[in-house]
Amino acid sequence: MKVLYLAIITAAGIVAIIIPTAVFFFPSAMPGTYQHAESNALDLSGPTTDNPLGITASVVVEQDTSMMCPVKCTISPTPHLVLRSHSGAEFVGYRVCDGGSCKTGRLSDSINASLESIPQNYSGPTGLTPSDINLGDLPWQVGDTVHVIVKAFPVALQPNDILVRQPERTAVVDLGESKITGLGATEQQDLRQINQASIRKIVDLAQLNRTLAERPIDNFVGIIFGAFDWSHDGKFLVFSTNAGNPPSYLWVMSSDGKQTRIISTPKADSIYSPRISPDNRSVYYIGGYSQNGTWYQDIYRCGLENDSNNCQDLTLHSKIGAFDFIPSGNGLVFVENHSNTTFVRSFTFLVRHYNLLWLSDLDGKKQKLLFNGTQTFSGMSLSPDGNSMVFFDRDNPVRPEDNGTYMEYNLPGGGIPGPKPVYLALFSISQKNFTILDSSTDYVYGNFRWTNDGNYIMADKLFSSEMVEVKPEAYSSAGVVTLIPASDPKNQTVLYGLQTKPYAPTPKGLAISPDQKSIIFGIDTDYHGSEIQGRGIYRIDFGNPLP
Repeated sequence: MKVLYLAIITAAGIVAIIIPTAVFFFPSAMPGTYQHAESNALDLSGPTTDNPLGITASVVVEQDTSMMCPVKCTISPTPHLVLRSHSGAEFVGYRVCDGGSCKTGRLSDSINASLESIPQNYSGPTGLTPSDINLGDLPWQVGDTVHVIVKAFPVALQPNDILVRQPERTAVVDLGESKITGLGATEQQDLRQINQASIRKIVDLAQLNRTLAERPIDNFVGIIFGAFDWSHDGKFLVFSTNAGNPPSYLWVMSSDGKQTRIISTPKADSIYSPRISPDNRSVYYIGGYSQNGTWYQDIYRCGLENDSNNCQDLTLHSKIGAFDFIPSGNGLVFVENHSNTTFVRSFTFLVRHYNLLWLSDLDGKKQKLLFNGTQTFSGMSLSPDGNSMVFFDRDNPVRPEDNGTYMEYNLPGGGIPGPKPVYLALFSISQKNFTILDSSTDYVYGNFRWTNDGNYIMADKLFSSEMVEVKPEAYSSAGVVTLIPASDPKNQTVLYGLQTKPYAPTPKGLAISPDQKSIIFGIDTDYHGSEIQGRGIYRIDFGNPLP
């Protein structure tokens, strides 16, 4: 086992606020550099174990997320340096040694502080980026011991975007030893091997396409999978698909895939988030439709006992973003979106929005307002005890940047310039507070499922820039199914797919069996590899219950 010696130093420019999974960057309110600090950046003499700034440092072997692969390239994992400070510190450089060789460099514009140190009326945040520094192509491995020395001085964020630097209090702090962590190919946990798992295709997409081909569908483009849900008795699943016009259908499938049928659905053009009722007799879902130029999303309920059109709309002309059953089975929790848009100038609109989180009975009748705020609760899933809710959001749920008001730019070609992070978060229903589990501009989570003990969250994880080659010169998005410990969200376990080349096609939808021994998802990419053989519905069976 090698012992590595790491030294980190510090200086001026951009302000960063780092929480366990992310860094917030702030433009400095007091521009300037400290030439004396920079010129002595590599002077690490006189280290102390006193650490009043609450500095932590680690080395993680991972891919460089700032490198883009628009078509095809290979990005090998390298050691990355991660810096944090509880009370606020400014860093100016680093030196890393493995006993015989050293890696030396300077860090400019590197300041960070914890979320708790931001004043309520500090409005400096302009973006979010991973809190890592690529150390380059070094022969270090996951598990090697790293010794970290940090040179830093205090910074403080004050109201009205004032940043106070104190280079006269520069100190060299010895943080001791730690292990290099990461998801190297030889270090990645694999529960599928531990549990003797097997993967198989249980439904070929051609079979479903043939069923839809018999129906009057305009512009039939083939099936794209939506979401899956497993019945509480384990005997069947429901899932949604998009296909053409009308674009969405709702299906019932036996758990072995041998029987499939379409449920007749009402006026909805798009179907989202199907959920089977606790008594297994009906399916609830969000149906989207356009009426008089306005897009609505209502909650519907359809019976599962026969093919008759016995569906009801439980809400009317609403804009429901997400919903779930409460654990007792006698009610729902859903989020209702509200917004209005004002034209400002060409391609620019001012949007004001807020969201209401409701508790309702099984007929959708509102009973209690649980929360009123700007958080979207997208893809929400309630924990088994009903105390927490996992969801994703495109704004920081702990400290929303827009506070209910933002500018929307409908530019020619679409989109707003520059990437924006997506947050994975927990909401405590009783405490009314939020916890960020993860955030990134490089991937997004979806289709959340809790394990029965409430300790883990299963989810699809779609990479925003990584691609899988489905055939020569033809590429599709890559993704994995991951198991996320709620108490340690960075320590994830991949259940399907690869986080490095050659990757695997994106899973669509996700369901876990009631006994926690099987998962089911869709693949609508024509990919053929060692495990995936073309489009269809796949099932992974584990020898033991997850996790």
